[in-house]
Amino acid sequence: MFNNLINKTLYEKRVFLIGWSLGLILMAGITVAFYPTIKGQIGQLFENVPKALQSVTGTPEDYKSISGYVGTGVFDLRIPMLTLTMSIILALGLSVGEETSGKMYQLLAQPISRRAIVLQKWLAMIIILALSHALLLVGIEAVIKSIHESMPIAPLINASVMLFLLSLSIGSLTTFLGFGWGRKGLATLLITAYTFGSYLLTSFALQIEWLKYIEPFSLFHYYKASEVIKLGYNPRHVAVLILISLLSVFFGALLFNNRDIGIHSAS
Repeated sequence: MFNNLINKTLYEKRVFLIGWSLGLILMAGITVAFYPTIKGQIGQLFENVPKALQSVTGTPEDYKSISGYVGTGVFDLRIPMLTLTMSIILALGLSVGEETSGKMYQLLAQPISRRAIVLQKWLAMIIILALSHALLLVGIEAVIKSIHESMPIAPLINASVMLFLLSLSIGSLTTFLGFGWGRKGLATLLITAYTFGSYLLTSFALQIEWLKYIEPFSLFHYYKASEVIKLGYNPRHVAVLILISLLSVFFGALLFNNRDIGIHSAS
């Protein structure tokens, strides 16, 4: 029925794709839909927000236009945690999850190399993430129009692309851990700690001097969707996120190819 592993994986994850896409659109749509209600109350909303926390929440200026509100309120604050959670769950399921369930052993019995398994699973993940982020973009644009606001499509596309690259880099790192070590609990712990630690690190680096020296180790250092909406792409940031994804799948395939896969490794 399927001529390659990519098609098979996409078919198996069709419900995952639809469910998560609808969830992302719902969260982003609700956030955008509240803009007409709060845009006249920005000053009051920020009266009791300490300046130290505005590196996390954004400043009043960020919320005075629909572009600033979408950049800060949607792409910087709310949506990344959902898309990154989706990426982690997806990558774990495609790698060590299949080893835990026993599906991987059936796959390894087929005439397909281990490197090809990792690559095709990774490519399927790229397609799923790309489709979900494209649907999110369409959903946000539709809600913006429904509340009679106007935002240029190019900055919205730019922010969506950066969000996709961030999600892909986290998903690729998870793929590396899943295929490379084959221990679901360890992979989940490491990638979750790194992801949420990165978010907190970048959020508070502007307020705590010594954090600035280690903040570049955070993937959120290279994301900053609100800046992309205002200024366009930073080529170096784009290159770093792409490089992390490529190196992750390369080393994940290398480790998986040389790893002894047994029942004990799935724990």
